[in-house]
Parts: sequence; C-alpha cells; structure tokens
Amino acid sequence: MTENYRKCKHCIDGMKNEIGETLAFCELWNEWKNITLGDCFGNCESQEECADGMDIIKDIARLQKSYDKLVSNKKLTKKAMCDLVIPFRDEYWLTDKEALIIARSEANVDEIVHIFENAFSRREKEIESVKSFIDKINN
Repeated sequence: MTENYRKCKHCIDGMKNEIGETLAFCELWNEWKNITLGDCFGNCESQEECADGMDIIKDIARLQKSYDKLVSNKKLTKKAMCDLVIPFRDEYWLTDKEALIIARSEANVDEIVHIFENAFSRREKEIESVKSFIDKINN
C-alpha cells in the first residue's frame, strides 16, 4: 500500500483497479470505496467524531429517546424500528439483538460497555481478516 491511500485513518489498504481508478478499503464501511468516483475522498470527515467516546454516549441517548418516542406515540412499526435501529447497529458493528437491547434501554451501563467491547472485538477480527485477504491478493 502506498501512502497515497493512507490519508484517512480508516483506510486499511488501497490499490488501483484494472481501469486505473483508485480504490481504498474503509474499515468504517467495511467495503472498498472508489476514491476516483467520489465514493470516498480519502479523508473521512468523521474521523474526529469516531475517536470521541462521547459520541457513542450521545448516539445511545438519541437512539433511546427516539425509540421511547415511537413507543409513547404508538408509532412503533417494524419499519420505523428498522429505520431507527439499523443505522445505529451498522455504525457500531452491533448485532440486531445488541442494538435492540440498547434501543429498548434493557441494559445497564456495564452491560452496554460489554456489548461495545464485543462489537469492537468483532470489528478488529473482521479487519484482520480483510488485511489477510488483501495480503493474499497482493502476493
């Protein structure tokens, strides 16, 4: 990997595809981003937010407040719940069950910490798997 791909701390690896476009694998999105086509600009605007643990707490509070509002207004449908919970789940690499437990306020602080530790561990394993795959392709 050359330094041209490493502008963003979330970039795991980069390469040129067969038609010369610059691609970078983003750990946040868990997919290849085409920098040439503008899928990614190679410098994630959310880098600082991702590093700040307060954002997780704020996101949890927003999620729980929004979920409670759906319940209290009797507007909790499967679609409304999915629209609310899936982006949160994907942002933090949670399972459906973990995201719902947090949204429904069914976990105390210690349990939430444990959920996030497990999610971050899964994320690290996935990143290592992707790095290994990339190494195999490059060699």
